[in-house]
Amino acid sequence: MIVENDHALRELMERYLSGEGFRVVSAASGKDLHMLVQAHRPALIVLDMELPELASADAIGQIASPWFPRGIPVILLGSPSQMQEARALGAVDYLTKPLNWPMLAAVSKKWARTGAHLGLARSPGGRVVAGKPGA
Repeated sequence: MIVENDHALRELMERYLSGEGFRVVSAASGKDLHMLVQAHRPALIVLDMELPELASADAIGQIASPWFPRGIPVILLGSPSQMQEARALGAVDYLTKPLNWPMLAAVSKKWARTGAHLGLARSPGGRVVAGKPGA
């Protein structure tokens, strides 16, 4: 699952990760995070740290709450100066913008396998997925 408010970057991430074998659910905001996670049970969440309507701490708080499926790895995206904050919030990994595309793929594959081992989403062919509406 990708949560990124920058439309162009979100679309590029969707296409890139789709090309790497992921199915991708994406959202422009974090306000529907709970509903989307319940509906798609992603193996991984890639979350922008600078969503205008939902602070990353609030998003991580939602993910850590009792009603949220357990064990979904969260990778935060942001500036290099936010790396320590991302770790303090409980992100499993952190990527800086502008994105290093091969690193996005490698980190996503690493952590999506972890989420999949916890019984979260997988595609019919056994590949780990991050989900996609209608896919």
